[in-house]
Amino acid sequence: MMHRLRSALLVVMLLTGCQSQLVLMPTPEVLKDPQFDVFAEHRHPETINQIESYYVTTRRPAIAGADFYQAIPDNQVHYGRTLLQIGKSEQNLLEHLQSPTQSNKNSLFWTLQDAPQLASGKRPANSTKTACATPNAEVLEFLDAMNATLRDYPVKDLTIYVHGSKNTFYWSVAQGAQYQFFTGNNAMVLSFSWPSPGSIWGYAADKLQADTAATDLACLLELLAAHSDFRRFHLIAYSAGGRVAGGALSILGARSHNASDLRIGQVYLASSDEPLGRFIENLPLFYNLVEGLTLTMAEGDMVLALARFTDKQERLGAPSSKPNDILDKETETELRAMVHSDRISLIDLSRSDIEGFQFSHGAWYENPWVSTDVMVTLFTGWPPEKRGLAESLSANGYQFWYFPKTYLDDLKAALGKNRE
Repeated sequence: MMHRLRSALLVVMLLTGCQSQLVLMPTPEVLKDPQFDVFAEHRHPETINQIESYYVTTRRPAIAGADFYQAIPDNQVHYGRTLLQIGKSEQNLLEHLQSPTQSNKNSLFWTLQDAPQLASGKRPANSTKTACATPNAEVLEFLDAMNATLRDYPVKDLTIYVHGSKNTFYWSVAQGAQYQFFTGNNAMVLSFSWPSPGSIWGYAADKLQADTAATDLACLLELLAAHSDFRRFHLIAYSAGGRVAGGALSILGARSHNASDLRIGQVYLASSDEPLGRFIENLPLFYNLVEGLTLTMAEGDMVLALARFTDKQERLGAPSSKPNDILDKETETELRAMVHSDRISLIDLSRSDIEGFQFSHGAWYENPWVSTDVMVTLFTGWPPEKRGLAESLSANGYQFWYFPKTYLDDLKAALGKNRE
């Protein structure tokens, strides 16, 4: 019993490993090349250290202090905008981004300066059948404000970031702002902050809250599709956020939506904590709703291996069982056809031919090669071979992709040709 308890405690300590403050992630590898400098024509160079981005949260507002939102769920959905700063305002970020060593990174921490709440609306019932609440005038004004802001951005797509376990409100919105920053602040990001307890003791509650938040995210996607001017909506979902995103897509699929109405583009599930069996069961529901679906996986992901220990369920981001061992023949055939289609990419992060490549549970932002693939996928929608990845077949014949030695050269050639 004590061994089981110690293991469970280790799970919740590791599931994101977040610090009290978030440090600016390493520059995605491709952005170190001056020919792909997304900051060259920065719209507001004097504020490059500051990022304004949007958020939606189901957390309860804080009573006082600088936390803005608590770690407990509210009965309403809150909409707002954040102002975050990277390091000190006088620091030269462009000089840091172009540095091969990026040695001063530890001083570049994110500070949440403001997060005004601009609107609130009714939270939907946790059901796949219950219709989402009709937006009130306040929420519609918020969406009008987003539409007005969009006119100032060259990229007309919206990326929605869904955080992982053990995340505070600050941590969730700062992570979303990181991606917006590395687009050169040329694309908008909205952070969906579900009420993770933000504590090393909270993994069991995290799983429950993540599964519940799936309905909230599904309703948010419906709301944005109906009342915003964005061309498409992309999703980055990390770890326990994969439970939220996978559940939301399943709900939308069960409601028989048309893909053209929802306008969902690329979905990037990074080290997803969603149970593998549940994902496989629900995939046919939403397969046709997304333009592309990328999953990063690693059999050696110890964080997800320990998560599996808590409930004995395989995790999507770290499968240890072969699908044809746990599926009937008809379902396995259907799954294989979807995996081998142009719509789904499985990236094996436990394999790489790049010298110095390091796997981590948070590789989507900690590893500059993986973060490059995230950005290129969401910006271009290219299939993995055009993104520079190499194909590999698993022992049971499933198609996987990995980072070869030629990855960066092949990617740069494709990007250069596309720009021409």
